[in-house]
Amino acid sequence: MKIRGYRIELGEIEAVLLDRPGIAQAAVTTWEIEPERTELVGYYAPKSGAEAVDRTMLVQELKRRLPDYMVPAYLEQLPAIPMTVSNKVDLRKLPKPTSARVAAGHAMIDPRNEDEKFLVDTLADVLKFEDISIEDHFFDDLGANSLLMARFCARIRSRTTWSTTSMRDIYLHPTVAKLADHLRAPQMAAVAASEPMLTHRASNLAYWGTGFGQLLFYAVYSYVALWVINDGLNWVYDALDDPLLLYLRCVVLSAGVFFGLSGFAIVAKWLLVGRWKAETFPIWGWRYYRFWIVKTLVRSAPVVLFRGSPLYSLYLRLLGARLGNRTVIECRSVPVCTDLITIGDNSILRKDSMILGFRAQAGYIHTGAVDIGNDAFIGVGSTLDIDTRMGDGAQLGHASSLHRGQVIPAGERWHGSPAIPTEANYCTVPNVPLSRVRRFIYEAIQLFILFAVVTPFPLLFHTYWENVGDDYQETIGIVAIGTTVTVAGFIIGGVLLAAIVPRLFNLMLKPGRNYSLYGFHYWLQSMLELVSNVRLLNVLFGDSSAVVYYLRAIGWRLNKVDQTGSNFGTNQRHENPQLSEIGSHTMVSDGLFMVNMQKSANSFRLEHTRVGERNFFGNNIIYSPDSRTGDNVLLGTKVHVPVDGPVRENVGLLGSPPFEIPRMVNRDKELLGLISDRERHRRLPLKNLHNLVTALLFVAAQWLILFLTLAIWDRALNYYSEWAQTALFVAVVLTSVIAIPFYIFLERVSLGFRRLKPRMATIYDPVFWRHERHWKLSDSPIMGLFTGTPFRPLILRLIGVKVGRRLYDGGSIITERSLVEIGDDVTLNEGCVIQAHSLEEGAFKSDYIRIGDGCTLAPAAFVHYAVVMGKGSVADVDCFVMKGEVLEPNTIWRGNPAKLYGVVTPVDARAIKIGQER
Repeated sequence: MKIRGYRIELGEIEAVLLDRPGIAQAAVTTWEIEPERTELVGYYAPKSGAEAVDRTMLVQELKRRLPDYMVPAYLEQLPAIPMTVSNKVDLRKLPKPTSARVAAGHAMIDPRNEDEKFLVDTLADVLKFEDISIEDHFFDDLGANSLLMARFCARIRSRTTWSTTSMRDIYLHPTVAKLADHLRAPQMAAVAASEPMLTHRASNLAYWGTGFGQLLFYAVYSYVALWVINDGLNWVYDALDDPLLLYLRCVVLSAGVFFGLSGFAIVAKWLLVGRWKAETFPIWGWRYYRFWIVKTLVRSAPVVLFRGSPLYSLYLRLLGARLGNRTVIECRSVPVCTDLITIGDNSILRKDSMILGFRAQAGYIHTGAVDIGNDAFIGVGSTLDIDTRMGDGAQLGHASSLHRGQVIPAGERWHGSPAIPTEANYCTVPNVPLSRVRRFIYEAIQLFILFAVVTPFPLLFHTYWENVGDDYQETIGIVAIGTTVTVAGFIIGGVLLAAIVPRLFNLMLKPGRNYSLYGFHYWLQSMLELVSNVRLLNVLFGDSSAVVYYLRAIGWRLNKVDQTGSNFGTNQRHENPQLSEIGSHTMVSDGLFMVNMQKSANSFRLEHTRVGERNFFGNNIIYSPDSRTGDNVLLGTKVHVPVDGPVRENVGLLGSPPFEIPRMVNRDKELLGLISDRERHRRLPLKNLHNLVTALLFVAAQWLILFLTLAIWDRALNYYSEWAQTALFVAVVLTSVIAIPFYIFLERVSLGFRRLKPRMATIYDPVFWRHERHWKLSDSPIMGLFTGTPFRPLILRLIGVKVGRRLYDGGSIITERSLVEIGDDVTLNEGCVIQAHSLEEGAFKSDYIRIGDGCTLAPAAFVHYAVVMGKGSVADVDCFVMKGEVLEPNTIWRGNPAKLYGVVTPVDARAIKIGQER
């Protein structure tokens, strides 16, 4: 018998019961309180004439002699245990447990007031218990989990005066008595603010009319760009007989394309928009159409490849951003409303930060100012909403966010989501200004490498291919061989480069030493980071036993690994693999970013980043070298890892700013314990074989799509001399027409042409192995296509998402598509995550996510599984909506974990306009 991940010997529990002097008979069995929630029940019959059995003493004896997980949740006294004719316990005749849950082993304390009675009654209904003491610990005594507590929390919010109750309150006050006292405190008595919110529902004509214009833009822009490039190619071909001149013309053409496309984006911005200003306009219409074109052009310009460089800062200045001297901008996405962005001297926005200058909400685009002072610091993975400001010398920590209207005063340090003041220092590297000459020379060298080494080779290959025979039978064989060599070479060469380059370059990089930006050491660090973070290799080796060997090969120190076949996912990253260390017996779900640099706008310092032993990491965690966590720590999804205060050990951390929760996994590995060590070792090779087949299927899929792409372009080049740019344009169209259905088909195949269903399984269950296969095969580039257009929802429907009408998707990330339901007129901002699963200590759980009509997910918002968003609700910037939460209609949620912030009254701007006209 196994319950909550542990092998239970029922006879051993019965033996303990029978050892009590007053007990004549005993039986132990299980009772399913609700689906997927089973508890132990102990039945006993007293001896005739003996003293009454002391229930409290009995519980204490059970807890003394048995592990916690073997102590029955209920103890039922019966006159006699029902038996069969063969003298065995008749389990079918054992009654349903009716006594109070006794796992706590302490005296029953009834509610003392109406508040406690409300909480007890609500909790009993959620947990399906009949009696609960106000001193029972929600997790330790009652065996609750976060999903059940989310339901409990939603019920508490039905009280108007407790409408802002969040999961943070539940974790920090885990008994009815403590929670009632906390909720009665003056600071909790505030009712959620009420405010109006502009809403817009576009007509189908505006929706599809804008979509037609967007499709026309794609076609015209692509054709005109290829036309211009074709003229350049003709100029290059004039020098076919002179190798040196041919090479020089390739260099000139590549430079011309680079600066031409980047310059065109700048000119288009000023012609179509002029200077951005703070305003609000509806999605799907002429104003939005111009906004979308500018956004598409400025983000597709080749110069964005130099993100974080002086050239990139110059590009943003030319787009209208007010940038001071020596600013460093490494943001995840290119800022769009650049005229509204002001950044002072010697300020830095580190990797994965987000500063857009706009946000989409309830059918509108809102633009607003972002003002950052001199010597400011924005940490890795942080987000700044519109209408925010940071003073001179201000800091915003890693994995934090500033919400609309927030201001960090000069010299102050803030962290969290929404950010609050802190004493932690996130920028410990001197900010000594660099000369403009150094920055200019560094950029000139980068451009020289790009134009003289990298980009000429595709052009030279193009000229070579012109001399290959036109016979299809001849060239298709060459294409097949070339595809095979390319795929094999990329995998083998990529692994070799990732293994060799960091080791070689680190011979010249010393941890703990300060280096200036834009120098030789900075170039070494940038190159080793680039070649050792190859997305395709992470996907290939991730979610399998192979990832452990891959990470060790490129330099990670993993110490002693308990091989599970799923120690790491497919999205782990680092800044320097040689300085990344994971403690023994630690497991990572996915999305871990090992930060190995302390960095300012002018200097950087490499540092060793070490994770403690026996840790578990949830999703999307940023771990810096000064993180203050030690051994045996549970780091929840999207947690803000502390960099100050005592070293946290033997606890769990959740939220941003983080707070401590019990480190429960040692007691409650709910599903993993279903598999004994012997059975696990038997199943691991089977899992490895299944993962190997998955990896081979992934490689085969990459080979096939590359082969089809090259075959199309082979035919295009064959007709190039006759059709010129038209041949290239047809190749672009055919590539898209084939690639999109191919990846949709691949995703469907990965699910056996079925839809996902809610699951609860261990990582050693074949059900989970098939889910891993789905993850790997569904990782496709089409999920980044057509953002902000009506065609992205069409793709989402084809890959399984239940999508309503007029969805605006600016670039969401959806992991389990067929577990997601999205209503009409929903607004999804870029960087928001909809994740319908969790992987906790080897236990996999998934469930539906339902997003109601008119809902909004703001930039960087994260919605976990089993969440229901009511009509018109808003998950605000960078918030984390925990599993099982129910967001009431027309409410705004902020924070990590998410908490009710306000209640909104939808306002239709068109109705207001009509009323004013009357």
